[in-house]
Amino acid sequence: MNQKIVILLLLSSSFFWVAVRTAPFDDASTTNDDISIVDENEVSSPKADFCFERGVLKQATEICAYWQSMVDPTVKNPGLHNVKDKPENILAAIKCLLALKGKKNEAKIHGATNPYVSDIFLEPCTVEVAALFYATYLFYGRWDYVMAIVLVDTKAGLFAYNTQYAIDRAYELYNIWYEEILKIGLEKAREIKLDPLKNSEIQWY
Repeated sequence: MNQKIVILLLLSSSFFWVAVRTAPFDDASTTNDDISIVDENEVSSPKADFCFERGVLKQATEICAYWQSMVDPTVKNPGLHNVKDKPENILAAIKCLLALKGKKNEAKIHGATNPYVSDIFLEPCTVEVAALFYATYLFYGRWDYVMAIVLVDTKAGLFAYNTQYAIDRAYELYNIWYEEILKIGLEKAREIKLDPLKNSEIQWY
């Protein structure tokens, strides 16, 4: 699937902000009604046939590839796009993104997500960090819910960015968070603003 890179540069005397992300080209022939996932719990089964796009049966592994390709340049989008913003799709996405733990290659997205951030993040984040950010974005529906795609270990110091301990701990907390969402439902979880890192020493920048 063709993709374009969107690069935003904002310069002023007080800050320098770079945000990089990939976005699919618009396809007028496909609408949001083309794709639907039946059961988010089946996403881990490669034999679970549950998605149609343009009459072609898609496998669970292809659904995961779609979501993972949003952050991992080594994963090819199998051709899905315009996935519905339905609870089962979001939950499937989060589960697939959490499976990227341990992926150390450079992510497609990194840096600040808010123009008011004055820090410069020269070192790109890894896929496993970007995956947690993207899961957060899908849950809250906002790119700027966090200030930057950087995990901070508040006990280790102000500049303890994206340490392995912070990443491992964050994945533990995000998996607990995901299980809680499954129990209470996405709508309720969003209503109460269920935060995976609440009261934790690990926080987003």
